[in-house]
Amino acid sequence: MRFWTSIRPFLALLLLLDPTAGLHAQAASGSPYSSYGFGDLLYSAQAPQALMGGTGIAYTEPFSVMSSNPASYVGLLRPTFEGGVRGLFMTQHNATGSVRRTDADFMGFSLGVPFARGRWGLAFGLTPFSDVGYSITDKHVSDEGTTTYEYTGSGGLNRVFAGVSHLLWQQKADTLGNLGRRLTFGANFDFLFGGIEQTRKAIYPSALAYTNTSIYSSLVLHAPTGSVGLQFSSQFISRATVERAIARKEARRSARTVAWRAAHPGEAPPHADHTRREAEAWRFTLGATAGLPARFNALSTDLVTTYRGTGTTIDTVPSAGDVSGSLTLPIAYGFGISVHDARWLFTAEARRRDWHALKVDLEGYTPPGQLNASTVYALGARFVPSSEGGLFHRTMYRAGMRYTNDYLQVHDTPLTTTSFSLGASLPLNAIQTNSYVHLGVEFAQRGTTIDALLREDIVYLWVGVSITPWKGERWFKRYQIQ
Repeated sequence: MRFWTSIRPFLALLLLLDPTAGLHAQAASGSPYSSYGFGDLLYSAQAPQALMGGTGIAYTEPFSVMSSNPASYVGLLRPTFEGGVRGLFMTQHNATGSVRRTDADFMGFSLGVPFARGRWGLAFGLTPFSDVGYSITDKHVSDEGTTTYEYTGSGGLNRVFAGVSHLLWQQKADTLGNLGRRLTFGANFDFLFGGIEQTRKAIYPSALAYTNTSIYSSLVLHAPTGSVGLQFSSQFISRATVERAIARKEARRSARTVAWRAAHPGEAPPHADHTRREAEAWRFTLGATAGLPARFNALSTDLVTTYRGTGTTIDTVPSAGDVSGSLTLPIAYGFGISVHDARWLFTAEARRRDWHALKVDLEGYTPPGQLNASTVYALGARFVPSSEGGLFHRTMYRAGMRYTNDYLQVHDTPLTTTSFSLGASLPLNAIQTNSYVHLGVEFAQRGTTIDALLREDIVYLWVGVSITPWKGERWFKRYQIQ
């Protein structure tokens, strides 16, 4: 029952009580970390990228919208609709115990469309940007009875985006089928909007004849902003080089088979039905993105209510009323690199935004908690056995990891998060389709139990779907008059 004793430093900005008072019994749900800043930031909107560590700056997906770099939209092969959900299973630890919570979130949707014979691509969608959700009950037992303090918060920010990308330059393929260099540019128009509501209550025992107090605060935000991105790709191992390497490997295999047959006359050699892999060139892609500063129009509301019992209002007093102003986020930027052929892809990237440079022009408002520069380092990998064949031959297998220096600093301690992900994109049709269902799991750990802080062990279950019509489907055909 004493688990939540050590999270009191998280709530210094919320407390209505004497911070030196002893804590005898508490209950909670949600993450106390989401009471800081703008809540928990979401680094991955859709399952394919989440299962690759949240990467998306330096590669493309033929049937998935990757809004983290708008230059990738040109890589779409056909119109694609995408959506997904994320399940959360969290265990929160401190020095005295642990509690668990579960939740599920809709991660939005996106639609991407290539046009002009692959030289242009556009996309739009709706995704969550941050999430606030916590409920904490703090009970103090004394001779007069039990004093209860309640802290709740909800809300968050959402992101609507619409973007376009263009193939600026591409060299033609040579006679051996090697693709030339390629440069694409893209831009997103983003609109961030949402609100954060927080309530703090002090409920005293009736024997003290005190009036109970409720303090409600609301922050409503909206801001237009945008981002731009570049991707440059080129070949670094030609198809001819790969072909020669495969030929040498085949020659060694053939020599081993001949030697085996000489030593085992009349017997069939093992692996005699080996299928030779087709040679594919290896390419690299460099990606860069920049998120423009976002100037939020902000409306802050504070309301103090005193009451008796469970809800008999005595007085309601706006502590500051409705106050208008602005909050300005600094620029964000990211860089990435990937190497890939027709079957394999490996990528690495880094992102940064200096939240410490947040500009506040809102009277009476102070950001809850100290904000730091946020940096994200991510690795991702993807493997497709074959572009043809059965269900599991065309399945995309994904893995990734991410390390995050969070933008929050709690009790003078910066937060960090480490996560690992694994999953697969399964074709919806075992014969021929470009639509996929994405299934995977992500394991994450945030925070620490050192210095009376809180550690969160999190398991995310990702389920997503990408719907892409192909030309053989009847509902995508043009009807003809007989």
